[in-house]
Amino acid sequence: MTAPSDPAGPPYPYGPDPLLPAWGSVKAWGLAVLALIGAGLGGGIGSAAGQPVNEIALLAVLPGALAVTLAFAPEPAARLGTMAKDLLCIGTAAAPLCGTGIHVAIAAVPALLAVAVLLDRLLPPGLRVPARYRGRPAGSPR
Repeated sequence: MTAPSDPAGPPYPYGPDPLLPAWGSVKAWGLAVLALIGAGLGGGIGSAAGQPVNEIALLAVLPGALAVTLAFAPEPAARLGTMAKDLLCIGTAAAPLCGTGIHVAIAAVPALLAVAVLLDRLLPPGLRVPARYRGRPAGSPR
């Protein structure tokens, strides 16, 4: 008698791969540099405007540190999760430059994610599945 197969599939959202930082990813390094540039510009603008150090730390340094952390976080197994992580990282990197418009940037993340999903569906199948989804043929369903 054989054991029944696991109907749930791989553990969500990261799959069976070990959770390791993406130190070797060019995309992660690009997002981290973007986050550092955003935090540096936000901090420079805040100090030039005469903001107190605690406001600069809350509005520039902490979002920049969060964006760097998100940049090197492991890639989710689902394509939608990867897009959401990248959009959140980009939004967090841009947060120091938004000032009081940060609430608009936060509200735009779901809309940007929806547009990203629609654009992804319009691409040819060979371009939709990144190489990191190893073990799956390019046209296989999820």
